[in-house]
Amino acid sequence: MKSNDQYATDNASTNKWKDGTYNTVAHGRNADFDIEVGIKDHQIKQIKISDHNSESKGIGSKAVAELPSRIIKAQSTDVDAISGATVTSNAIKYAIRNVLDKNRD
Repeated sequence: MKSNDQYATDNASTNKWKDGTYNTVAHGRNADFDIEVGIKDHQIKQIKISDHNSESKGIGSKAVAELPSRIIKAQSTDVDAISGATVTSNAIKYAIRNVLDKNRD
C-alpha cells in the first residue's frame, strides 16, 4: 500500500491541459484497474474506469461510480474521498492527477 503523501493532490498550477485521451492505471485496494481520461477544450470531459471488479462491492465500487463525476465537476482531483473507500478513492485521484500533471498546456 502506498503512503498518504503519494496520494496527495496538488492543484497549485492552473488547470489547463492538452486535449487528448490518456490512459493510466490505478493501484486499488484489491487490484490494479484502468482509467481513461478525456480532455477537450483544455478541460476534463470524461473519465472511464474499467477492470475494477476486484474492488469491494458497495465500498470501492462506490468510489469508482462517484469520483469521476466529482473530478469532472471540480476540474480537479482535489475532491473528497468516498467515505469507507479511502484507498480506492486516493488511488483514482493519484492516477488521474499524474495524467493531468503530465499533460499540462
